[in-house]
Amino acid sequence: AENYELLTAKGERRYLRLPLRAQFARISANSRASRSIFHLVHEIMSADPVLSLVCKVQGLHTSDINSCCFAPDGKQFATASSDRSAVLMRCDTSGAAQLASSVSASDASAVRQLVGHKYHVNTCRFSPCGTLLATGSTDCGIRVWDVTTGECIASVSGNHRGAVRCLSFSADGTHILSSASDDSLSVLNIASSAAVKTWKTSTEGALKCCDWTSHGWQVVLGSSSGHIMVWDAFDRRLVSQVANAHDLGVCCLVPYVTDAEYIASGGMDNRIRIWKLNNQSGSVQLQPIKVITGHAAAVYSLAVSPDKSFLLSGSSDRTLRLWSLETGKEVSQGSSHLGFVSGCGFSPCGRFVITTGGDRIVCLWKLAQCDGSLAPSALQADDATKMPEGSAESWGVDEVCQWLASLKLGQHAAAFRTSKVDGSALRSLHVQQLCKSFNMGKICSGATVGCFLTGFRLGSGCFLTGFRLGSGWVQARFRDLSVRNQVLKAQVFVSTAVFCTGMTES
Repeated sequence: AENYELLTAKGERRYLRLPLRAQFARISANSRASRSIFHLVHEIMSADPVLSLVCKVQGLHTSDINSCCFAPDGKQFATASSDRSAVLMRCDTSGAAQLASSVSASDASAVRQLVGHKYHVNTCRFSPCGTLLATGSTDCGIRVWDVTTGECIASVSGNHRGAVRCLSFSADGTHILSSASDDSLSVLNIASSAAVKTWKTSTEGALKCCDWTSHGWQVVLGSSSGHIMVWDAFDRRLVSQVANAHDLGVCCLVPYVTDAEYIASGGMDNRIRIWKLNNQSGSVQLQPIKVITGHAAAVYSLAVSPDKSFLLSGSSDRTLRLWSLETGKEVSQGSSHLGFVSGCGFSPCGRFVITTGGDRIVCLWKLAQCDGSLAPSALQADDATKMPEGSAESWGVDEVCQWLASLKLGQHAAAFRTSKVDGSALRSLHVQQLCKSFNMGKICSGATVGCFLTGFRLGSGCFLTGFRLGSGWVQARFRDLSVRNQVLKAQVFVSTAVFCTGMTES
């Protein structure tokens, strides 16, 4: 199944594979010898993914490619180029082989060229619903395209007197924030094709990047002077600023929300900086959290993974790098571009990555962990103890005890045997039973009943925060990404099929 699968191979160890790096409830691991299903899943999901190239797409553009992004449904991507055009291309992100076979610049039916700008197209962004694509150009104009037909439904000029460098849709998809090299900002109402707010920031240098925060009309900007600024776009008021955040200028930034709101920024100083955005009692502050180093040249593009675990960066040193947001350490590196890497982005499922650059090539990558190719060394089975054969549901008590031994949990086998726990009963166990009946309190410390996993994607823009391994109704929380910071609660029925086969969007 796409989202949750138990792989079985005769004579080999079973292990779980999932396309997203899940975030788990806090689990204590005081004893190395004491392991549970929670540790099994946790260690597999904590394994670092590795970038590997799926394919290269050439011939889409005749000049530098300046920007790229996946559509919210993952079924196409867009690129913007200095050849004065943008391109929409269909793709299949259900698997690496499907992705490689679905992208071909020679397939006219898969490629739609968007022509209308008079000069370089510097940026492109999909609307949250995926039906519109906005492009910004050196001709000082913004165009909005219908993704289905490829028609330009709005062309706006006059808001800027310099090249439009960056665009960002609001969370509800009704407005577009744009920044330009003439130090101007604009908020465009899509329905009326008119600017509702336009102003200059009066800062030194050109505005290179901009984006909305999760706080209504609050926006964050980066300047070639090195400043990072937070503005109230409704009142056109500067509320916070960090001067000289990056030497020689800020090239890119991306906000993201986990336990709080953070901003990652990349600059001409070859560094990536992580900032915490504090909004308290009317006071807004940017608090420096960490500095990430490793690139040998300017960092031109950044993207955060859908589960907020990883940061992707593209640089003029011709490399793509994957970083852990938690530790700030480099996880993987790719170097298939012949020129600077100008754009990068994750697919909505988090399994694939797109990059573009000055070599006019689009590179598509996969995270190797997502295809189950990584097997953490900590989970290698002891040669003397093999996993029992057959499906878990068919296991008897002896097979369950054999499974515990293979996980180095043999000390708990006697309790499982006394309680006559077979495969069917094993799948219905929850944390309270593990703690009280089987003395696994230390293993399961910090976990809550029926709430083990977070980060599973359900449909478009929703993430499941918890479920149990057995069947029944559980209390689950959903984060709707289309409404910033809003958490919805619901009762969800989870069948036993989830454990062995998969979880569908329904």
